[in-house]
Amino acid sequence: MMRPTAVTVISVLGIVFSALGLCCTLLGSASLAFLMGMGDTLAAQPGASNKDLQVFQNPIYQRYMLATIAVTFLLSIWLLISSVMLLRMSPTGLSLMLAWAAVAILWLALDTILTFTVLHNVVGSRQLTSQLVGAVIWLIYPLAVFVVLTRPNIKAAFQQQRF
Repeated sequence: MMRPTAVTVISVLGIVFSALGLCCTLLGSASLAFLMGMGDTLAAQPGASNKDLQVFQNPIYQRYMLATIAVTFLLSIWLLISSVMLLRMSPTGLSLMLAWAAVAILWLALDTILTFTVLHNVVGSRQLTSQLVGAVIWLIYPLAVFVVLTRPNIKAAFQQQRF
């Protein structure tokens, strides 16, 4: 049996999103390390906005960012593996992808809650707004994974792969 087009689309999007997640994680961790180490020096420069750079010196924000980078890295690796397995029509890939979608939605909810409860005094209202908009946008793919991969014809295609 041929692979359904929807599985190909979900798999290719997963590979693209995981590659973006890995790249952003690497760039984000490098820039965070730079700003954590150089924040005082940069803030002392004439014309620098102390308020924008002080957030990087806050230990709560630093721990939050390190945890976010670690979870994003792990979720990106998981997404890459499950997308490749899904592309190969592996039933394990289907299970991994559905589990990834559930964990991604839970992490997104937890991340948003933490931002609005713990970090609301640390970050500005612009960051809170961008967090909420980003959460809504990033919910689209995991929800699409659930909708597409739980359709009866998709489940049947993976059932036939077992035999």
